[in-house]
Amino acid sequence: MSSSDGANADAVLTHPFTLGDVHIVGSAHISRASAIQAEALVRGIRPRYTAVELDEDRLRRMIVGERDEQSRVARAEVGVGAGQTLSEVISLTLRGKITQHVGALTYAAAGAVLGSSPGAEFLAARKAAEQVGSEVICIDRSADVTIARVMAAVGQAASVKPSAPPTTSSSSSASGGDQRRRGDDGMLAAMEEAGCAEPNLVVEAAKRVLRAAMQGDEIQPDDLMQMRVCGTKMVESSRVKALKSTGGPVADAFLGLPDMEKEQGRSRDFYSAVFRVIADERDAIMAHRLAQLAERAAGEPVVAVVGAAHVNGITRKWQDACMPEYGESIKPLLAMPGSNAAPAVTATLAIVTGVMVLARRFPRFIAASSGVATGGALLGGLIAARGAVQVEAATRRLVEASRALPPHADDLV
Repeated sequence: MSSSDGANADAVLTHPFTLGDVHIVGSAHISRASAIQAEALVRGIRPRYTAVELDEDRLRRMIVGERDEQSRVARAEVGVGAGQTLSEVISLTLRGKITQHVGALTYAAAGAVLGSSPGAEFLAARKAAEQVGSEVICIDRSADVTIARVMAAVGQAASVKPSAPPTTSSSSSASGGDQRRRGDDGMLAAMEEAGCAEPNLVVEAAKRVLRAAMQGDEIQPDDLMQMRVCGTKMVESSRVKALKSTGGPVADAFLGLPDMEKEQGRSRDFYSAVFRVIADERDAIMAHRLAQLAERAAGEPVVAVVGAAHVNGITRKWQDACMPEYGESIKPLLAMPGSNAAPAVTATLAIVTGVMVLARRFPRFIAASSGVATGGALLGGLIAARGAVQVEAATRRLVEASRALPPHADDLV
């Protein structure tokens, strides 16, 4: 059975055989409120196991970063500080780690705006677990496996014939403009729904912050404060929606929102394939591992801290996940695809991105000859890598600006 009446839990799942409860926190990964909730739940319940939506490698990197974010070990990984030079970005790309690096920068920037460390809820749960004698267990699949499977899914979806023919270039352009306008209107509406005061002013503040971060200018504290107050409200609003959504926000994002892609003749299969890997597969894996923990706990409680987008998926799979035969069904989901093409694919994507940049600037140069085009591709890749270095620097400036604000300054507004 499942419910939502556990003390400070967003869902409670009961194992059908041991009758032990799994209390779930559906978190936002950049939310201070989620960190407070996770810590309070672990302290209050004192569970036998505390499960987190991480793999062992990601938890280790978080712990290292928490202890010394400027340490040599932290810089050798994929987070902020791993791509400060061109050679470091190229190395990340060739090792197939550029995707994790970009994700880490995204979370770091969002965390700086919101005044919360990315993954703070996991570290808070871990700290509380250590204090109450609860064993911390990582229940997510390896990030390397997930990324490799996403790349494979993208490749397979790209080979599927679009379900509708492409529109003409003129209508595509108009459609794209309409979609952008609808996207802007949708963002403003979401800000208003979350309770943000004067959304247009927040957007202008965000533009100034982004411009200052990219250009190396001073980031104004008032602008950052406007973003923090509104951003905090939007994150909590999105988290609540995710917990209430029957289909899940990830499903909505991948299967409902990309109408422009359908209008341009792209197949819906692309989105469903990626959704299956990053959400549905991981829901199944985490549900199975939580069921194992509940069985092992023999009636003692378990606490799980996972992203809000996974709560409904785990709940839907719970009864099946508690069956002994379920483990066999998820074994294929833990394996690398037929060939681990992630490093090659990410390197290729970086080069292609660079070629597109170069082609816009010097189209005749690129078209001169196949030999020159090959050289241009490599040069384009370097341009893309240089852009990644600039994004790294901008993220670091944003983090530094955030530290200048009073701790939890949004509470004062």
